Amino acid sequence: MQENHFYSFTAEPIKSLMNQAQGLRRNHRVRAAAVALFVVSGAIGVGYKITATGVFALGLPEFCVVVQAAIVSWIFYAAMHFMFLNEHGYDLKEGTYSDVSWLDADSGNVVLLEKNSLIHIRFEPTQLETVKDRYCADSSCASVLQDEADLDVSRTRWSMVTAVLSRSSEATIDIETSYGVTSLSFINVDTKEHALKYITARLPASALVVQKEQSNAMSVIALMAGLLTLIAGALLVGSVLFTTIVGGVASLFFPTFLEVLYKPNIETVFRVSNAYGHDYESNIPPSTSSVVPVTKSF
Repeated sequence: MQENHFYSFTAEPIKSLMNQAQGLRRNHRVRAAAVALFVVSGAIGVGYKITATGVFALGLPEFCVVVQAAIVSWIFYAAMHFMFLNEHGYDLKEGTYSDVSWLDADSGNVVLLEKNSLIHIRFEPTQLETVKDRYCADSSCASVLQDEADLDVSRTRWSMVTAVLSRSSEATIDIETSYGVTSLSFINVDTKEHALKYITARLPASALVVQKEQSNAMSVIALMAGLLTLIAGALLVGSVLFTTIVGGVASLFFPTFLEVLYKPNIETVFRVSNAYGHDYESNIPPSTSSVVPVTKSF
């Protein structure tokens, strides 16, 4: 089932850096609680097994108990992380974003916004440290662009942009022009959402936004069927070791299961009917830069 929503575009205020700091503190607390749960449950389980068997030695049963404690701890961490950090703005990485640029070291690219154009910089793994150091020193990327001849740099003029597409579950933004589509990659979904506010702020205020909310029912059914199949197989085999391994594999899909179950996949398209002569300044959100402040030229 899909629901379409149409409305005029107005940029919304983005999350402040206080959310990022709060998210970092919450993540540390959840992680500490998960480690404590693992230590306590593992110690109790191993102690019980040794007492029950009467053999004070660490063998396969005790090893399985430790792995099972780790599985329970991981599921607890994933659930708590989803409950307390399930808001945009909590997972922005300091030193990887500013008001005008975003660094994705994993994919080897930088997205930079200038007055008249969007710049997409791609670099090789061997250039990572140099680019990263220069970016953290100057997020306007002036020093990075000094080596433009050694980088893969593409420019898209704002006046040529006809559409911007973002999917809530993906860390990419597609920029459409009459010449084709440029896909921008970001370090995570939160950073993508942060960049999206600044990118779409450079579209005209009259840009039409279309949202399509896609049901995740089939994905939920597929995940549950897979998990139930694994559990049924483990029960049929009846081996403690095999059951532990299956439980570990199944637990890896738990965060994905939570995402699919509780967060719909929303596709948002910002459509520009007239891509020429628009105002680049009217919708730009307030600053939340995490690196060296940059004086904008617009």
